[in-house]
Amino acid sequence: MALSELQLNKCREILHWRKAFLLERQESVFIPMAEEGELLVAWPEGNLDMGAACVEFLENFTWVTNTEPRRYVDAPQIGKEIFHGRYRQAFVRRITVNKEPLILLVLREGYLTDVVRNGQINWDEARNEQRKEAPPGALTDVDGGNTASDFLTIKWQAIDPRRSEACKQQLIAANADTFQPVVRGETFGANWHRLFVQDRP
Repeated sequence: MALSELQLNKCREILHWRKAFLLERQESVFIPMAEEGELLVAWPEGNLDMGAACVEFLENFTWVTNTEPRRYVDAPQIGKEIFHGRYRQAFVRRITVNKEPLILLVLREGYLTDVVRNGQINWDEARNEQRKEAPPGALTDVDGGNTASDFLTIKWQAIDPRRSEACKQQLIAANADTFQPVVRGETFGANWHRLFVQDRP
């Protein structure tokens, strides 16, 4: 659901870089993996009614200084510190630390270069692209089976253009009879089969 102008302005107020701070890693709580050049940026949630809207804002814009939807931010300023370079959005979560509700944004420096690690697909930067119909080329039953809800279209963004083909081949070569996608914290079950892999701009 698109955010209203009032919600956008309120999110920009809550998520201002002056209110942001860096969070220490807590492995078992909310971070699935560690990366070099990773920033765990947090804001006090404050108005609990705006939590979901703030998550949606960050997923769309990544940073308050971005005036258009982007999956990255250049030289983010967190409090008084500036981190030079381009940082991509890994994921956004609502978390609780020491009983305080926080909004967490994980930024990772540079482009994504691999989507498979040690033979396992890394789902933490994956996104589920909503479809209104089955993907092109998918088999459908004459009785109306295999509708759009029977398919998942998973995408990874902010991939290094020089690694696009390599990432595609990693997904093709991923050795599994079935897959269990976990996208934005949602588990889709363990009976998904790979239909096809493609790269696109």
